[in-house]
Amino acid sequence: MTQFAATTSFETVSHSGPRAGYSPEQEGKEIDGVNTTPLLASPILDESRLDNPVPPEPCLTEPRQYGCYDCWWRRVGLSGLLVLVIGTLIILVSMAILVFLWSGAKAAEHRNEPVFWKTIVIKGWAPRVVTIFSAAVRTSIALQVGLVVAAASAIMLETSGALMTDMPMLSISRALKGSPLDTIPAALRRYTAGDLLGLAHLIIPVTALIIVFGTTFMSTILLSDFRTGLVAELAITETVPVDGNLFSNAASYWRSRPSTQWRIAESKTNRSLGPTSDTGNTYRAMLPFVHAKSRDSLEYYSGPAQVANFRTSCIAPDIRNISFNFNRNWDYTYVSLTTSQAMTIFGNDYSPSLERPVTTARLIETLPPSSSDNWPLSLSYDEMLFYRTNDSEDSELLFLQRVFLFNSSRLLAETILPVKSAVQDLVESAGQGLDDKQNINKTINHALRDLHGIGWRNEEMWTKVSSRNGSELFSVTTCYFNMDRPRVYNVTLSGHGIQSESVDNLHLNIDHQQNEKVKHQFGIGVQPSDFEDRGILELEIKDPGKPYKSPKGASWNYMLLSVLDSESFNKERCWGFIDDLKLTLTNSDWFAHRAHSSLFQSIIRETGDPAVAVQALITRLYQMSYYDLLPDYDLRYPATMIRSVEKLMPARWVGLSTVLALVGLHFALVLTTMALFAILTSASALGNAWQAVAQLVSPQTEEIIKLADSLTDKEVKKRAKTTGSDRQVYSMSKSVESDRVEAQLRGRR
Repeated sequence: MTQFAATTSFETVSHSGPRAGYSPEQEGKEIDGVNTTPLLASPILDESRLDNPVPPEPCLTEPRQYGCYDCWWRRVGLSGLLVLVIGTLIILVSMAILVFLWSGAKAAEHRNEPVFWKTIVIKGWAPRVVTIFSAAVRTSIALQVGLVVAAASAIMLETSGALMTDMPMLSISRALKGSPLDTIPAALRRYTAGDLLGLAHLIIPVTALIIVFGTTFMSTILLSDFRTGLVAELAITETVPVDGNLFSNAASYWRSRPSTQWRIAESKTNRSLGPTSDTGNTYRAMLPFVHAKSRDSLEYYSGPAQVANFRTSCIAPDIRNISFNFNRNWDYTYVSLTTSQAMTIFGNDYSPSLERPVTTARLIETLPPSSSDNWPLSLSYDEMLFYRTNDSEDSELLFLQRVFLFNSSRLLAETILPVKSAVQDLVESAGQGLDDKQNINKTINHALRDLHGIGWRNEEMWTKVSSRNGSELFSVTTCYFNMDRPRVYNVTLSGHGIQSESVDNLHLNIDHQQNEKVKHQFGIGVQPSDFEDRGILELEIKDPGKPYKSPKGASWNYMLLSVLDSESFNKERCWGFIDDLKLTLTNSDWFAHRAHSSLFQSIIRETGDPAVAVQALITRLYQMSYYDLLPDYDLRYPATMIRSVEKLMPARWVGLSTVLALVGLHFALVLTTMALFAILTSASALGNAWQAVAQLVSPQTEEIIKLADSLTDKEVKKRAKTTGSDRQVYSMSKSVESDRVEAQLRGRR
């Protein structure tokens, strides 16, 4: 085998002469016992290369410099610093945008949302914004968690150390910036061995794992806060029907179910107090839209609209005489009242349009079960229209309509029942040849004699009618409501959109929740000034003194008058109001529709105020007529309006609060870990693979490293266990003998 002599220095070869220290004469001779014959033939030199001698190869071994690691940011590395700085900025900006999205939804409840927020939500970008920015946060956190894992591995290696079998994974983790799962087993083994520092090392990767797991579902957590809500769109201008030349409809709205509970706009002033029940001036504007969606979504309206004053007052009637009669043909009892005509109402003097002092009304004779809380109410319309006789600056309340509201007692029903039985017996006897007319009249007078000589007394808004012994038979109140024609004003309507108008239920049991919504619309059970809770709009008449000219040229509210004048099957024009399905069906000839009865009963039972109940009933009947005629209105005006649209938006803060807590925990983890890394380590440069591998090599680990070139981790652990080295704890530190950072034995667990 050819042998080469080792040399410790190299001489420069010159092409100008023979090699230094060599001459042909010396070839083959021994000099100082050394044979000078060359072992190999001299190579042929390339003279062109002699002019450019090849520089010596650089030496890989250079002086060790540890001073550059004194600064922690140098050991973190440029990529690590970029992950920390840029990642933090991305997280902060993304979270700021998400908070802006949530706070904008909160401001939208009061319609103070920013324009940019409105653009995002209306265009349907809100879920996309959440998805995009949560992905940005998730990516930044994942990169920073990798840096935290690397720093935690370095801290563990340079402080408490690790078992020999865990050293490779921890050392490589410093370079790879891997998963928390890579370091948790090593830290757990140190902790279970009784090392308290192992618990500190375990907290960091476990916390990092929780953060990674939580941020994986960040989009889902954030989107769980989303609900469908209403957002106001941009203003538009449309031409809407406001009025027309039609004012009458032959339909009987008393027996008809309203198709919906139409939204209204309202403004109330000067509610009266005292012995009368007075709603005060209640201006209500009808929304000039045929389709329910247009009414539901309306949040702002500026333009002309039809406005009516639904002021209603109920007072105790001044009764002069009372008599009872029995209608044999129709099998019911009615009462005749003689009352005074002229009176002062709303601070004005009114006189009747007709001289009709006697009013007849039908009373409810069949009562609901004693367990029912229904009031046996009947409403009588006597066609009496009152007009104002005194001069006043007030151009409204020129005409009032009167109705009587009766509340029967159980005693009255028990008194009338024998009359009906006696008449029935006489009718059957008349078929056997008796003089039916004479006998029937005689029996009726005898049965009704206990109802003669009764007395009455006024109590606030009701007049109590009692029998001879003082037992109450019924009570009656007289309600007056404005019949002056509605006017078209230039108005502003404002408020919030609603999900849908309330619709009455026709099932056997009327939906209580729906009924509550209807009552809320009329201001029952909520603050009357809280228009949002009531689901209506606030009305502002811009110039009350300058209404548009009415196309009808009439002073009376003919639309409402035609509704009231729709004849029932009884000539007295009376309607019963009992929210009882059985009674409603068996007395369908004169009972109002159950939808009207349910609303009327619920309001008067809750408030005890007949004026509010009558006002709600009249408003509903007016709405039914108005929206029945609205498609035929031909007077159209332009109006500016803003509608709301249903869009996905944040509706709560639970998901965002959870994400903010995760992000706060993440920042605390990063800050704590990097501070510990800067203080407790000095020999670890993160992200450096060669360093991570080289520091594993030491005289104490050389043997196992040589054996592990073809072994699996499990086989290495098995060999280490047989030799007892699996219980040895190593740490990374600078060796005094080799002057290098390497794995050194620290002790045994």
